[in-house]
Amino acid sequence: NIQHRLLIEGAFTILQDDERSIITLNTVSGLNFREISELLDSPLGSVLSKYHRALKKLKKYLEGSI
Repeated sequence: NIQHRLLIEGAFTILQDDERSIITLNTVSGLNFREISELLDSPLGSVLSKYHRALKKLKKYLEGSI
């Protein structure tokens, strides 16, 4: 559905680049957080923190858009 796609694309614009990368690497590429941590050369705790922060931002954005 084009409306859903536009909503998701809009939601991704509110994320910082690293948050967007982590979400994409996990959900689209299927990498686990340890693999993402190694790929981005970032501590595992930082990757997890950014992932959860990004999810909260997306949830807040999407709840306001529906």
